[in-house]
Amino acid sequence: MTPRRGNFILAPVPSALQEPAIKPFTLARSLWPLAALFACAGAHATRPMVVDDATITAPGNCQVESWTQHTTGQLEYWAVPACNLGGKWELSAGGGRIGPGGSAAAYRSGVVQAKTVFKALEDDDDDDDDDKAGGIDWAVGLTIANQFRQGTGAIGDLSVLVPFTVSLLDGKVLAHANAGWLHPRSGSRQDGFLAAGAEWSATARTTLTLEAYGSRRGHGYEQAGVRYALIPDRLALDAGVGDRIGHAGAERYYTIGLTLTAQVLR
Repeated sequence: MTPRRGNFILAPVPSALQEPAIKPFTLARSLWPLAALFACAGAHATRPMVVDDATITAPGNCQVESWTQHTTGQLEYWAVPACNLGGKWELSAGGGRIGPGGSAAAYRSGVVQAKTVFKALEDDDDDDDDDKAGGIDWAVGLTIANQFRQGTGAIGDLSVLVPFTVSLLDGKVLAHANAGWLHPRSGSRQDGFLAAGAEWSATARTTLTLEAYGSRRGHGYEQAGVRYALIPDRLALDAGVGDRIGHAGAERYYTIGLTLTAQVLR
């Protein structure tokens, strides 16, 4: 399995109780801090996952993640480009439209993010590395993000997240864990966030994902998804479905997206 870059940008949330939030999902009052934590950056492990992974785009490469998410009464559209221009940092900046379909009540939200990796996963062909004994490897990083809403200024909800990734079975399975902190623009209700998930390369082109996430002040959510490589390492289509844990159907959401990766510098 090829290491993916993480996107820290969104966290699913129900449409019923919406508040300015972040991530390509609707936010409920209990969940908006959680969404904000995930707003800053893709991914989260690669789409459709909400949990972030400890990888970044390869130096000289750029990636654009675009997706739409639907919950009861609400529709979201997002596009977030990210680039690594040759250093150890991946920079992302993007935006989205959130609100009832076709309604004048919809608003726009933006996100900027910086992500780095302190210890990276080794290349799949590096068989001599001691860290890969038994086909196991690990990585850890840091993501800093700012998500803001149209008309409220450039300083919005600030978040810091530490992603941890373990590669198993020579990369066929990737397990992720996140711990994060959110400082809302209002200066109140600071919150903590935890997430865990895994992805399995079922075939050369198909990856299955499963995860759970939640905030200290909010509820817990779960999501299952699938990603299919239309063009390996270049173009991928993904889809996912999630819901509040223990309340089947209460806050269900659906998401579908497209990810394009290309080398822009040699």
